[in-house]
Amino acid sequence: MDDPTFLLPEVAASRLGVGELQVHEPIAAGGIRTVFYRGAVRIALDEVSRYAASLSDVSRAHSELAEKITS
Repeated sequence: MDDPTFLLPEVAASRLGVGELQVHEPIAAGGIRTVFYRGAVRIALDEVSRYAASLSDVSRAHSELAEKITS
């Protein structure tokens, strides 16, 4: 049985609602930390949550900037 607190990259991508490559890019860049668990690279659920929060922060900042530019 899989440990629900450590996700394969494709499962993490599904939970984030993005394509798998959009998870592998920040892994390669060091933006998402991984562990080697049960013979595979996995992402801790806490790390997925942290990354999702950072995406929403960036999105929110981008929206605020766009609003300032257009007003």
